[in-house]
Amino acid sequence: AKNGQGWIPGLTPEQFSEAVPRLSLYLKENGRKLGEIDIVREISLSQADTLEKAIEKYKNSPAQAHMNSLSKGKKLVDFDEEMRYSLIGTPDYIIKGIETYLDVGVTHFMFNLTVRTPDELFEGIRDFSEKVMPSFN
Repeated sequence: AKNGQGWIPGLTPEQFSEAVPRLSLYLKENGRKLGEIDIVREISLSQADTLEKAIEKYKNSPAQAHMNSLSKGKKLVDFDEEMRYSLIGTPDYIIKGIETYLDVGVTHFMFNLTVRTPDELFEGIRDFSEKVMPSFN
């Protein structure tokens, strides 16, 4: 809060709504304001025309393997929990998810597209830019 330029926690919108006011208080104690730092959500994003396709895409990506590796030695996270911490679904669902994060104070996003190849990456970027980005300025 004293020197940082940004904050990148892996929180759900509900957790952000509790944490951002605390962050604001810590910043104020250090003579700063909330608007002086970036609040960033790094999040896995699996977008498809149907929820089923988006889930399949996610489960076949390195993102699923990453979540499994984080769970080693701990209580395994079930897929419903993974979905709470990711944006997995149709463009409309992704848009609503982004709006929810914006509403609780997130100012920037780092999207980890769930892809396996460079071609899938370019396709994912194109689909996101055509189907999701027009909803935001």
